[in-house]
Amino acid sequence: MLAEARRTAPDGNAVTPRDWRAIWLSEGFALYAQWMWAVEVAGESNEGWLNWARERDRISRAEAGPPGNWDRNHFGENNVYVGPALMLREINRAVGDTEFFALARDWVQTQLGQSVDRATFTAFVNRHTGRDFTALIDRWLDSPTTPTF
Repeated sequence: MLAEARRTAPDGNAVTPRDWRAIWLSEGFALYAQWMWAVEVAGESNEGWLNWARERDRISRAEAGPPGNWDRNHFGENNVYVGPALMLREINRAVGDTEFFALARDWVQTQLGQSVDRATFTAFVNRHTGRDFTALIDRWLDSPTTPTF
């Protein structure tokens, strides 16, 4: 899985959030990539990462709000990293590695140099997969508590 991610990895600044409310777009992908590296290269436990992420997300949502609508007094806290990484993991699990990495690669290639937002991302994911992930994305970005999966 990580070999594919490395092969298709874009510059982290290739796609820019339209405004600060969409910072989760960059930071969620960054943490999810770190998670995959930690498990596949550093030999860390996927279960350990998952448990850490769920607990961190639970705490950060309570302190700073959901990733898609965070408290303006808590800019750049874990809520814009961890919840979106968990959301991306759920999309990956739903579509499989091949489709997920094609989606990530195509997202960057088609949005390169653009300013994007949640609606752009959601429409892209739905179009690319041929499935409707709107409810999953909204749940992960708007819920005041960590969604179950």
